[in-house]
Amino acid sequence: MQSQTIDPAKAELNYHHQATAEAHHEEHPDFRLFGLVVFLIAEGMIFMGLFGAYLAFRSTVPVWPPEGTPELELLLPGVNTINLIASSFVIHNADTAIKRIMYGACKFGLP
Repeated sequence: MQSQTIDPAKAELNYHHQATAEAHHEEHPDFRLFGLVVFLIAEGMIFMGLFGAYLAFRSTVPVWPPEGTPELELLLPGVNTINLIASSFVIHNADTAIKRIMYGACKFGLP
């Protein structure tokens, strides 16, 4: 058998990935902003389609809302909306207290 000298630089685990990892990462363009724009455009198209369908349906019906349509319930959605808004104030106050390093104020109001 022939004896080979071992290069210490190549003896490290995954030596061939270390040299190209930074260069490989820098070669790729950053598509985060492009992804955000595509997402916003897609969401806008969905809502425009829904509003377009609503307007097209409403323009074909002579009386709006059509006869026989039950009245919408307002009590439960109203209570849920108030609960959602109140919880957002509590979370905002807790987030502000954490940013100001006031941990006691963060615990106030949270169960």
